[in-house]
Parts: sequence; structure tokens; C-alpha cells
Amino acid sequence: MDNVTKFIEQLLEEKGLTELDPEVRTELVEDLSSRFTQFLNTRLIDTLTDDDKLELSKLVDEQPPDMDKIQKYIAEKIPDTVTITANAMKEFRGLYLGEQA
Repeated sequence: MDNVTKFIEQLLEEKGLTELDPEVRTELVEDLSSRFTQFLNTRLIDTLTDDDKLELSKLVDEQPPDMDKIQKYIAEKIPDTVTITANAMKEFRGLYLGEQA
């Protein structure tokens, strides 16, 4: 189980959704994991300058995209991904649970 899945599983427990049908739970975990990943990516991209966003867009649009190159670029341009990720998790949790962020 990856970190995103663990995070989502914890959210479901906090929300009190422990008695779901296994199929429904799997579907919900997949959906929320996808939503969180998009949420996190948006937060990461928001930290980039316009020029950096343009360069990242070019890397992503390459066919086929070179994921190692993209990850290296992000690591170079966004050095504080740990803090950004932690803040995104806190914000997503607050939104999902209906709490003030």
C-alpha cells in the first residue's frame, strides 16, 4: 500500500466510513486517491514561475513523456516538496472532513 492510499484509508476511517462494501470501498479509495493526486499536483505546479510551468509543459507534452526527466525537473524547481505535500494533505483532509483548514 502506497502513502497516498494509506492517507485516503485514514481519511475514510476519520469520516466514519468503515462499514462499506469492499467493492465500494475500493472504488472510493481509487477515486479519492486520484483526486488527491490532482490536488497535490496543482499545489506543486502553483509554486512554479510561469517560465518553469512552460518548460514543464513541454516536458510533459513530449511523446512519450520521459518521467525521469520530469521528476528531476520538478525536484530541481520545487525543492520543498515535503512541506508542500504535508500542507496539501492537511488542506485536502480539512476539505474532505468539512473542517476549517
